[in-house]
Amino acid sequence: MNATLDLFRMSHVLSDIGQAAETRWPGQQLAAEELRKLPRGVWVAGWRFRIAIGSEVKEVDLVFDAVFPWSAPRLFMRRPPILGTLPHLEADGFICAFPSRTPVDPANPVGIAHAYLKRLLELASDWSKPEFVMREISDEYLSYLGRRSAPRPIRSLLAPSEYSEPTAYVWRGRTGIVLSNSSEHLTGWLNRRYGRQTRPWRFERAMVLRPDALPNPQELPDNARELLDMAALGSERELLIEVLAGSPRAVLVAVALPTRPHETMIAYEIPAARKETECGRKHVTAGFRAKKMPLEILVQRRAATSFKVSPMEVERLDAAWVHGRDQLPEVQTFQGKTVTVLGCGSLGSGVTTLLAKAGVGGLNLVDPEIFASENISRHDLGISDVGRWKADALAEKLRNEYPHLRDVWEYRASWQKIAQTKPEVLLGSDIVLVAIGSWMDEGAFETWRLAQDHSPTTIYGWLEPHAVAAHAVSVTEGGPCFGCGLSEFGESLLRVASWPGTTTTRTHPACGGSFQPYGASQLARGHGLIADLCLEQLVGEPAHVHRIWSSSARVLNAVGGEWSDAWKEFVGYACDAGGEFERTWIRRDLCRICGGSDDRLDL
Repeated sequence: MNATLDLFRMSHVLSDIGQAAETRWPGQQLAAEELRKLPRGVWVAGWRFRIAIGSEVKEVDLVFDAVFPWSAPRLFMRRPPILGTLPHLEADGFICAFPSRTPVDPANPVGIAHAYLKRLLELASDWSKPEFVMREISDEYLSYLGRRSAPRPIRSLLAPSEYSEPTAYVWRGRTGIVLSNSSEHLTGWLNRRYGRQTRPWRFERAMVLRPDALPNPQELPDNARELLDMAALGSERELLIEVLAGSPRAVLVAVALPTRPHETMIAYEIPAARKETECGRKHVTAGFRAKKMPLEILVQRRAATSFKVSPMEVERLDAAWVHGRDQLPEVQTFQGKTVTVLGCGSLGSGVTTLLAKAGVGGLNLVDPEIFASENISRHDLGISDVGRWKADALAEKLRNEYPHLRDVWEYRASWQKIAQTKPEVLLGSDIVLVAIGSWMDEGAFETWRLAQDHSPTTIYGWLEPHAVAAHAVSVTEGGPCFGCGLSEFGESLLRVASWPGTTTTRTHPACGGSFQPYGASQLARGHGLIADLCLEQLVGEPAHVHRIWSSSARVLNAVGGEWSDAWKEFVGYACDAGGEFERTWIRRDLCRICGGSDDRLDL
């Protein structure tokens, strides 16, 4: 039942809480007029408590909305101290008692209220401990700045800790401002994000200040002169004055703060210089000869106390943050790796996108085909890409969406052409992912790989009919080849499904126009299986692995299939639920590609 409509139950719940609040705790019930004065929505009931915080006594309201007990109550401090004085206290007086979305037990409303009051007493005790206050404010520093939203979002291409110099570069776009430590890095990112342009990108110089200690939020600058004084604490003052003198335009000043658990960044903007004449804006040094302008006049014009500034949040766009919020150390490894993908169809495009999302910095996309409309439902490209080369369209999309990736290159050619004309593309990769779906191409590629002096780790991925199962096999130099686990027709010796009395292909009116019917949800399991194996091989020791995902018996039976004898023997138990399985890919003495048999193929 919707709690907002259960008025009878709500009345009893609040009555129980009121009895406890006024007798056990104790508290004073808030009148309707007092509830209406509180910010943040409509409150239907509340009680006021007097809490000792150090030498002061504060009034704190415990309030409930109309959805309670299916929502959490809130604590509101009347006449709160200045923002940043006490941790877990927001600007409007509400107290962050527990992390957002902390679950509550709606069957025990009195217990919920008691838990919040107990937490309030704990905070009141901790607020009198300076070490607690300093630690908690550092951990949640951005919450106490009273920062404003920038007219255009400010985004940094590097983590705050990666700015080693006090000067940086800024690009001002229509929808955002982008910051980096070098013009080359900024140019490369913009070229990938928006495409190369005929004229050079226009950049401005910016400053990056790095205080030695974390300032109290209330001590941060609120005017341009105080911002200049912050620079005086380090070696950046002269450089900041030089930047201010070099342009009458607004100057961005970023501040890298040593917060925990990682550094954060805020930014200020010193406004543009005032007009020096009635005829229009002139340079800030107007009226003075070159390098003869007194410092105090420059400061007055460009960094006066009358120029109010306030901190603005800087969003991070570096790989460590985008791909793991600084919690996945393997992202740094992925950034330096390169994967070449042979085949950008429904399987290859999805795996490639997952590799890009994981942070793999180098991607070479090889595919000689054009994207057609019948591919839309199960491809990472869409209708706007119909008629384009698959490799071109997918590479452009990845560059635009993930411009922090190092290199994304496209090759609208067969792998054989690349092997002849640009073998370094294949041989220079950390992994070659083969998702062509053709035994003739894959067998030929495996033969070529074995003929190289030093061959890269190769992962082959494919789907069984109707996508009821997905396979991923990794082969490395000196180990078994891909053909060791396949029949002479390129079929896996361990197949999940068999298809008695039915065909698994469909046709359309064209010569050789056959295809496998399956949907996007079945395909997604294959994407994840193959991408996982690629990522594991990039950070671990090369292994000879055969990984299999199997659908459930329900899905298999619905399309006319059944478990194969080999699969039932391999699993050894009822496998109707499906799932993920793994085995070692082993060498076969009579392999037609790498074995010593007379039947070995010389492709």
